[in-house]
Amino acid sequence: MKDFDKSPLWDSILKSDVFQKIDINSFKEEGANTRITQYSHKTHSLLFFKNLLFQMANKLGKDNLSLLHSIPNRHVGGGLAIDYDDISIDLDYLCALEEVIFLKDRLNSVKSILEIGAGYGRTCHSLLSLFPNIVEYHILDLPSMLALSQSYLKTVANDDNFSKIQFISVADIPDINYDLIINIDSMQEMSQKTVESYLKYITNYGNAFYSKNTIGKFDPCICGWQKSESSELAMNSGILKELVNIFCSVELKKAQERFLLKFLPSKNWSVKKHEATLPWSHYYQALFIKNA
Repeated sequence: MKDFDKSPLWDSILKSDVFQKIDINSFKEEGANTRITQYSHKTHSLLFFKNLLFQMANKLGKDNLSLLHSIPNRHVGGGLAIDYDDISIDLDYLCALEEVIFLKDRLNSVKSILEIGAGYGRTCHSLLSLFPNIVEYHILDLPSMLALSQSYLKTVANDDNFSKIQFISVADIPDINYDLIINIDSMQEMSQKTVESYLKYITNYGNAFYSKNTIGKFDPCICGWQKSESSELAMNSGILKELVNIFCSVELKKAQERFLLKFLPSKNWSVKKHEATLPWSHYYQALFIKNA
């Protein structure tokens, strides 16, 4: 029977405090169960995040992932990444790739783009790298953010693509037409008045509008976060302030429908396509087009 003795690992586990003090009413929450069936989210958060990257890459597929080879210098700035089939994968550029896939048919014929709130510029970097037909890419942002995106894009983009970019302060928004206007992950951070002003601008100067934003607000406690001044400010920003259980499919569907109604620039626009995004349940994406 000696061959069936418990291993040194299990001998150590069974002698640990968590096994000496098992409470049948709560052992699945913390402690013993993290050594029986599940990893602890408190001690294995990096494992969870890297697995999320792997699963998202798996979902997008090898053919789509191969497009990343055409986006140079993605490593600039560092950040968490995994190696997937000899491709360095990080969450920011996976999200950019998802946007490319969603918008591909439209992007093949677009010449001019305005991006409202471009962050450090990963979407701009991706689109200009993959679609040479784009001849103008304007980034509209706060001055401090423009300094970041200009520095990043100057570093990662080739000279030809960088020459296509104009960096415009929000105080100098131009009255010119664009084939496509983009906003990703920032309208939920603006005041309602500002969002409404942008939607009016899009109505007047855009032929198509891509929105990838949150579908509402959620209680920070649902994710184990503490409420703070920052979270209170976030709860009162944007045009979708309804509280949503972001892990309930019924509530998500209703919130997605509200998203389409709220982000439609005006009555003479229509929804071309829409779908959920990866990896977050509380984000949604849609392409709106101006009716002829």
